[in-house]
Amino acid sequence: MKKHIITFFSLIIIFTSCSKEKVDKSYGVLTHEDVVSIEENSVFSYEPIIYSGKFSGVYFDEKIELELNKNGNYLILYKGKKIEGEWFIKDDGSLIEFDGRKKLPFQFMSWSDNNTLMILNADETADDNGQNYLMRIEK
Repeated sequence: MKKHIITFFSLIIIFTSCSKEKVDKSYGVLTHEDVVSIEENSVFSYEPIIYSGKFSGVYFDEKIELELNKNGNYLILYKGKKIEGEWFIKDDGSLIEFDGRKKLPFQFMSWSDNNTLMILNADETADDNGQNYLMRIEK
């Protein structure tokens, strides 16, 4: 009788420990509602960037103004200085670089949207301290 009881409990333990975990098959699958929500809330735009214009903002507690010309020239007014030079479109067009021959407080800017430029660190990363955005004031 003891053998039957031991065998019976052994079988129960084996069957319960071998049960398969249920896998959620919906993981990684988007529902129609998910897709609609993503499309409605997406901030990506195919609107072409207007590179030329005048921009203004605050950078390290000082007012900064930037004028970009279509021909690739720029004018920056910062800390009472007037700095002129050339700018270049980089990568996919959302990044611009200023010539390194000038003594600028930055070298790169990135477009947040068509009316907002963000000043980037020297390694092209963002340091979002709240004072590194220039807003378009004139096209």
